[in-house]
Amino acid sequence: MTVDFDPRTGKLVADEATLDVLLRHASGSPQNGTRTLAALRAAAAVEEDGRVHAALDVTLDAMRYPEAGVLSLSYAGKALHGWLSAKVAALLMPADGTGRRALLRLHPSLLPEALARAVDLSPRPRPVDPKPVDQLAGDGTVVRWWRLMVGWPGADGRPDGRMLEVVDTYGGLFTVEPGQIALPATPTGVWRLLVRLTARTCLDGLRPLPPDADIPADQG
Repeated sequence: MTVDFDPRTGKLVADEATLDVLLRHASGSPQNGTRTLAALRAAAAVEEDGRVHAALDVTLDAMRYPEAGVLSLSYAGKALHGWLSAKVAALLMPADGTGRRALLRLHPSLLPEALARAVDLSPRPRPVDPKPVDQLAGDGTVVRWWRLMVGWPGADGRPDGRMLEVVDTYGGLFTVEPGQIALPATPTGVWRLLVRLTARTCLDGLRPLPPDADIPADQG
């Protein structure tokens, strides 16, 4: 296994099995990962005394205690997961095409920009008319189709959340609405929806999460 760790930024690149061992180790859970822990020590992600490097520990804390919510972004056959605490956003995303994942942290205010970069949100022409989703899916113009789901505990303790689904075509952007209707959108409009959703403000008009939403669970 290959583990890359940058102590300046706290970014860790490793396979998912290594990340699982690290999270269990940081949580004090017993696990059989002696060789994996040795690789993490060699990369300086874990100190010789067993403590997780301080730059990485805060990221793992956000994963264990995501009191502000969790998120899942599916795009271009890839998946990005996130855990949000009051002060830190922890992101787990594809790294280098070898099956490894990059675990990194950033300030929650920078989360919309990170998500926009992942889906290449950039200038597009504005479509004119709404279209049925199945028409878009079959006309050969789709560049990417992505869905962002953000979940959090509701006021009554039950899971709550919202989702944003966007079809990016050669002719512009569409947001997918209930009834499988695609409404014309602009990059600026989609950016505002990203900000609203990740900040959980002004959520009117954003679709509730479906009951079977596949978002990362609380790691605590």
